[in-house]
Amino acid sequence: MLFRIRNRIRQFIKQRNPLELFLIKGAVLFLLYYIGKTVLNKSALFKIPYHNFKLFMTKALLYPTKTLLGWMGYESDIQGKLLIIMDDYAIRIDRACLSMNLMALFAGFLIIYPGKLRSKLWYIPMGIIIIYLLNILRVSGLGIINVCCPASMDFYHRYLFKIIIYCLIFLMWFIWIRRYGYKGNKGIRV
Repeated sequence: MLFRIRNRIRQFIKQRNPLELFLIKGAVLFLLYYIGKTVLNKSALFKIPYHNFKLFMTKALLYPTKTLLGWMGYESDIQGKLLIIMDDYAIRIDRACLSMNLMALFAGFLIIYPGKLRSKLWYIPMGIIIIYLLNILRVSGLGIINVCCPASMDFYHRYLFKIIIYCLIFLMWFIWIRRYGYKGNKGIRV
């Protein structure tokens, strides 16, 4: 029975072009990611450890941001999920601010794109670290903008910094595809 299912899957894969396989893998990976996130958020077994992980990630973003702001001459303090700058201006770090979805998107794209596993094993962690460092710069920049020109905060938060980070993630994907992704019959032409 399992042998027949495996053969049908192999036959299905052989009949698809690389772009179709990429899209199918992407849809399956997105579905697994969505189910996994739902289980982590709703399941009694995983809810507390996942909450603790998000708190850890929040602190891992806030403390380096506080240090960077201090180096630039902006005194700041941390109170829970708040970064208070110059005793007057606050930034609240929400779950979406942690860039975990961007990290998952970056990793997921490389996982489903045809290429050597060896290059993925070092490039994905390196890319996640770069996204993390970019996020520290982003939150620091938002903190400075909140102090100097709070009326512009919404524009920078909703548009400019997101565009910059998405462009840099796209650039990292593009570099990996060009240098390490399969080309020709096995890969998707870029």
